[in-house]
Amino acid sequence: MATDKHIPILYDKPMKKWFILFSAILFVFRGAFSTYIFQDDFFLFVSSRILDLGPLKSYGFYRPIGIDLFYYTAGIINNLAITHVFIFIVFGLGLIFLYKSFNLFFKNSFSFLATVMYALSFNHVYQLYWLATFQEVVMFTFCAASFYLFFRKNLLFIPFFIFAALSREEAFLLPVLILAILVFKKLFDRKLIMQLFILIILTIPFVILYEVNYGQVAVRPEYAPQFNLKIISNNFLWYFFWSLGLPGFLPDFLPSIFAKPLPGLWQTIQNTGAYWYLGFLVCYLTVFVFVFKKPVIKFGAFCLFLFSIYIIPISFIIHKWPVRLTIPLIFIILFQAFIITKLNKYLVAMLLVLYFTYNFLAISVHENTSTYKYESSISLKAKNIISNNNCLYFADDVESKSGWEGSQKLKLTLFDQWFTRYYRPDKNIKVYYGFETKVAPVGCTIINSRDLL
Repeated sequence: MATDKHIPILYDKPMKKWFILFSAILFVFRGAFSTYIFQDDFFLFVSSRILDLGPLKSYGFYRPIGIDLFYYTAGIINNLAITHVFIFIVFGLGLIFLYKSFNLFFKNSFSFLATVMYALSFNHVYQLYWLATFQEVVMFTFCAASFYLFFRKNLLFIPFFIFAALSREEAFLLPVLILAILVFKKLFDRKLIMQLFILIILTIPFVILYEVNYGQVAVRPEYAPQFNLKIISNNFLWYFFWSLGLPGFLPDFLPSIFAKPLPGLWQTIQNTGAYWYLGFLVCYLTVFVFVFKKPVIKFGAFCLFLFSIYIIPISFIIHKWPVRLTIPLIFIILFQAFIITKLNKYLVAMLLVLYFTYNFLAISVHENTSTYKYESSISLKAKNIISNNNCLYFADDVESKSGWEGSQKLKLTLFDQWFTRYYRPDKNIKVYYGFETKVAPVGCTIINSRDLL
């Protein structure tokens, strides 16, 4: 078990420490409040204007709470600042349940330290900024609540699990996680086993429903399962390296762990200022490796196993994204916190300073490299050009080579025709993109794509 005596940043007053933590979260992730809507948001806002929680969706995912109900409610509120505040509140509730879950097995100070380390990880840029990733946040919160209530033998774990399953399909893995912990801790309590059986029975119809809906998505190459050992290994390693703090943009220049980096990697690191954060990260990991002790290998292997429970199923999909680390990241940070609390107070202080410094510096790097700011600016510019037009043509000066230039980029960010249906549902505005339609149709307002990029 973890000890309390070498954890210097904790406070005796519960309300005070939570107030400080939530204030820190709002401060370090304040960039979320300047993030606008883009890509999937346009389609999801429009499609959710008429609330439909039916099981078969045209977009291939059944996430009625994480997508439909959220966008329907956000559309009624019609205030992005309030919507972002709501996302942070849901995340905060998830952290409280995460802390309570840790407290079931560890001492209070250790539990809070692990929660703080998780809460201030830069990886949450991917979950807290873009509205389309709220499904990850709400799934995490419902799973944390269900997990905690399960081990408290409170039957409310059932509705919270159902809510999690209706938010995002990773929730289906909660019974596997609980089973692993029951075996590891040798908790062969009859009531807990009966509760686990209930969870497994509840999971079956959700898995079937997911498989039916996922068939619509699997036709797209990036979402089709790949039974290629090299792809699976590569994806798994990337998720693991991301969980250790490596930049989310690395796969753009290093598509495979087993290959040389593409040109432009070092320039990107320099342009984004990532070398500072990477420097602190390297120092943190170096010290961490040197203080690693053999007696914790068993617990470390168990944390890696729990991490694998969530990562292996998504390693079959070519499309990888750090946002998927919402729950798996918990187990990597749990192990780091476990190691840290075994050290003397000077090493504890050093590692915590290095950890929080590199995460703080990494947030601004990932705000930019995630393109959230960039795509937000495009969407805001597009809003100002459609009011008096019935036909738009985005022209290109040069041909797009990577898909991130000109009208090809605009089509991705504006989600084809859907941005006009969101901004002007009262008009039938037709949009053409130069990379597809080489000549502007008669009567269309011609706009240079560069004016929005």
